[in-house]
Amino acid sequence: MPAGSTDSTRCRHRPPRPAFVAVLGNAVSVAYLAELADDGASYIVSEHKAIDLPAALEGLGRELGIKRPALEGGRSISCSFFAADLIDEFCVIVAPALDARSGNMPIVAFCDAGLAGKAELSLISCERLEHGAVHLRYTVTPGQPRL
Repeated sequence: MPAGSTDSTRCRHRPPRPAFVAVLGNAVSVAYLAELADDGASYIVSEHKAIDLPAALEGLGRELGIKRPALEGGRSISCSFFAADLIDEFCVIVAPALDARSGNMPIVAFCDAGLAGKAELSLISCERLEHGAVHLRYTVTPGQPRL
C-alpha cells in the first residue's frame, strides 16, 4: 500500500468477473484464502481485525469495478451495513413455514446501538414465487432519529 494511504483494505485474487467476493478481517487463515481462490472467489482482507465497511466497499469499486454489490450474509452483517448506512435496497424471501421455537433469530440481528430510526423501508415490489413464497424488495432511505 502506498505510504500515507488511509485505505484499510487490500484486494487479492482477481478473477475476470467475480461472482462472489468475501470481505474478511485480517485474522483469516492463508488456507481459507487459498480455498476461496480455488473456488473462483475474490476477496478483500482488512488490514485490521475489524472491517472498515466503507473502505471495503471503496476497495470493491476500485479493485474489482463493483459499484453496487449485493450483500448476502447473516443477520449480523446485515445489521452492520444498516448501522453504517450502507444499504440502499433490502430484499427478503418469505416462505410459508412456521417455526416458533425459542432462540430463533430475526432477519437482522440486534446491534449494540440498535437500528431504530436509522433507516426507513419502502416497498418496491412483491413477487410471488414457487411453493407460496414471496420475494419482497424494499428501498432503504435514511430514517429519522427517534427520541
